[in-house]
Amino acid sequence: VDVSGRLSSKLYVVTSPLLKRPIGHKAENQTDQDDSWEYEIENDRGWKIRITQLPCDDCNTDAPAIARAPEGCLQYYTSTTGVISSFNFDGSKRDLEPCWNGTEPDCGRKVWTGHLNHLHHQICVQQQEGYCGIIYEPTGPDAFLLTGQATYEGVEHRKNKYGSSQCQSDYLVVAKSRTPGDNDPWAHDRFCGLALGNYVTGPIVSYSLPFMLEVHTDDDEFSQSVDTQNRGFQLRYTQLPCGAPYLFNGDQKFVG
Repeated sequence: VDVSGRLSSKLYVVTSPLLKRPIGHKAENQTDQDDSWEYEIENDRGWKIRITQLPCDDCNTDAPAIARAPEGCLQYYTSTTGVISSFNFDGSKRDLEPCWNGTEPDCGRKVWTGHLNHLHHQICVQQQEGYCGIIYEPTGPDAFLLTGQATYEGVEHRKNKYGSSQCQSDYLVVAKSRTPGDNDPWAHDRFCGLALGNYVTGPIVSYSLPFMLEVHTDDDEFSQSVDTQNRGFQLRYTQLPCGAPYLFNGDQKFVG
């Protein structure tokens, strides 16, 4: 929220009430109520917002000026290593759909509520002096779920997808990227699926400047592909020193 130039500002928080859902069922000739009513989401919700006042760029003050993010960068990171998360990455709820009599093993299981739809924005990483490349890798087994049918902490085979022909609904763009050891001269820029990687599953590396990721999600989770529990992504990035071994072959080519 940009409140620059204002002497004071107000912050309004709008929330919707949480309603319980019925668990169990009753036969046609049964007149009593359902077994119980339960919340899908914990009913003790709360929020915390950190507010930081930024000093004016005034040479007469001792306060250091804080560099603004470049234009077009909705998320901005300035260290040589860090963690980037998509919005609502940790969102979850209790799945009450499998509940017939309330005793099923899957009744009330935890499921991801999913990434936000209809987004198109850029995430930027400030290039530090002496660093010429960057590597991105998921922080865990459920840390890259963008296209397809996933399950919470599932053990099913998760396939990586790449390129404009495979990634058309929800995807992440990292310019001219490859996975070390993919043994192929072609690099891609679009990545989706239930795992990260170019040709093979693994981290992706880019030497394209500036360091930038582009996030694209479509309007829903079913019109272009049937996607369930697509959590989003959480990637650990590490900038690569200019003197480090080059991770690509010399004959690298690029295809969008």
